[in-house]
Amino acid sequence: EEFAAASRAVLLTRYRLLPYLYTLFYEAHTKGSTVVRPVMHEFRTDKNTWTVDRQFLWGPALLISPVLDQGATDVTAYIPDARWFDYYTGAEIRASDRGGNITIPCDLDCIPLHVRGGYIIPTQEPATNTKASRQNKFELLVVLDDDETAGGKLFWDDGESAETIENGDHLLLELRANKGGVTTVVTHKGYQPDSTATIGSVKVLGLKSTVGDVQVDGTTTSRYTFRAQVLHITGMDLDLATGHEIRWGKTTSAAVHPSPARWPLLLAVAAVVALLK
Repeated sequence: EEFAAASRAVLLTRYRLLPYLYTLFYEAHTKGSTVVRPVMHEFRTDKNTWTVDRQFLWGPALLISPVLDQGATDVTAYIPDARWFDYYTGAEIRASDRGGNITIPCDLDCIPLHVRGGYIIPTQEPATNTKASRQNKFELLVVLDDDETAGGKLFWDDGESAETIENGDHLLLELRANKGGVTTVVTHKGYQPDSTATIGSVKVLGLKSTVGDVQVDGTTTSRYTFRAQVLHITGMDLDLATGHEIRWGKTTSAAVHPSPARWPLLLAVAAVVALLK
């Protein structure tokens, strides 16, 4: 049962990352780039990466450091000279650890994953199979570099037809971000996804200033949280095949903004507190 639970957790992570992986295969088909690549392919001038053979990358942005020794409870991982964040928690790897090894505690259901600053990784809420997953909302994982910029792409088609690239029957988005917002730009629109396949949330790692006044396509929203330099905007339903702009400004103090559905509960609690005074 423990092994089954660990397997499910790993498979759900893979399903969540399918839009990113799918886009990598598109770029491999059109540009000849690699989907799975050794660390040295991205950090060629770093001689330390030339001998790294227990880690690998998915594309340029996802560093995978699997546990390869039976019974091990941690893994030693090399951190190339870039800005990196824990995929699961959003915690940033210390700048002093760049270009060196770190030890990562890891149990049975753990595969250490780190995301690289400067990239936007499209993900999707996972389901029990890939067909069901395709009906779920997307999330953009924005990982800012030291200059607080990031970019990426999203390729999408019906997932079944052949030669959708050659026939133009696909959707291609350019994803751009900086310290003030995220934009999605449709660069090719030869496919219209189902109405359920929308952008539902955006998570931003690596902001250096506290965030306030979030706007989605010009409309102010309170459906966001900002904790430990991680901005998470939720409650959206943005057409994947249309360009969008999500902006935010700076504020003087960190805050957690509850969703409107929780306001009645918070008001009730405030009333009870007032009566007890």
